[in-house]
Amino acid sequence: MTNVIDTEKLGSYIVELKNLHTEWAAKNVVMPDVGECGGSTIIQIEEMGKQYQKMQEAFVLLLENTISYMEQRKSSVETKEKAHSETFSS
Repeated sequence: MTNVIDTEKLGSYIVELKNLHTEWAAKNVVMPDVGECGGSTIIQIEEMGKQYQKMQEAFVLLLENTISYMEQRKSSVETKEKAHSETFSS
């Protein structure tokens, strides 16, 4: 069974993901300074903020990798389609 990849649709999804990446990468998550003597609750809130920052960075990286994969896949399919059409047109 052969999977058919619609390169136009794939291209539009890549554009959507690039827009999302631009939006996410532009967000600068900065935790407010709560001082030195915050108590355990404040320490936990700070830790949650740090984890949120790490999660934000991980999502941006995941999006970058996904876009890269999709662009490479699209390029591969287009190259194979071009080679295939040249073979049959000769």
